This record gives sequence, C-alpha cells and structure tokens, in this order.
Amino acid sequence: MAWLLVIVGVCCMTISCTAIYKTLGMTPEQTSEQLIKDSAAVAAAVDAGRVLFWQIVSSVLGGGGTILCGLLAKWLGMSNKMLAAVITGVEAAGQAETKAAIMQVALATGIEPKLDARVQALTA
Repeated sequence: MAWLLVIVGVCCMTISCTAIYKTLGMTPEQTSEQLIKDSAAVAAAVDAGRVLFWQIVSSVLGGGGTILCGLLAKWLGMSNKMLAAVITGVEAAGQAETKAAIMQVALATGIEPKLDARVQALTA
C-alpha cells in the first residue's frame, strides 16, 4: 500500500515538478537529476513515516494492554475478597442446609475440589 502511494506521488511530482523546474530555468539534465533526488526524498519520508506509525501503534497497544491487565487484576482481587467474605460468613453461620446447598451447586458445576481447598485454606 505504501509503495502505491510512493508511485502515485512520484508520478504527480514528476508531472508538476518538471514544469516548475523548467520554469525556474533548469536544463532537462538538471531537471532529471532533481527529480531523482526528489524521488529518493519521498521514498525516505514514506519509510520514516511507516516506522513512526508502527512505533505509535506498538506504544498504544502496549499501553492498552497494561491498562487492561491492571483492571483485570483489580477485578480479580475484588472477586477473591468477596468470595473470602462469603466463605467466612457461611462457615461462621454454621448452617448445615446452606453448606449442603452450596456443595450440590459446586458438584454440579465441577468446582467442588477447588472450593473445598479454598474453604480449608480460609478456615484453617
């Protein structure tokens, strides 16, 4: 895509710059030399712009990823604190019916071993 822009730019530059250079009194040889220099300058500018563009994109993506990780860590920390509060409250209440209902749901969803380990860690 960038090279297409370079080609179009060089074509436009050749048409318009040739007339300008002739108006300035340059010979056809000087005009050709100047057009070659201008073409190289345009290609260098496009390359520099492409490098700068990707550096900006990388910085934005890196910053966005950092912010997303921070928000995820905050959410997970809050979720863990809420789970610890619920487990501690259920254990403090000591109601067998509530514990049995929680165990049935944990077994049905397949998280019973992890939940049991978490309860043991918090109540030990």
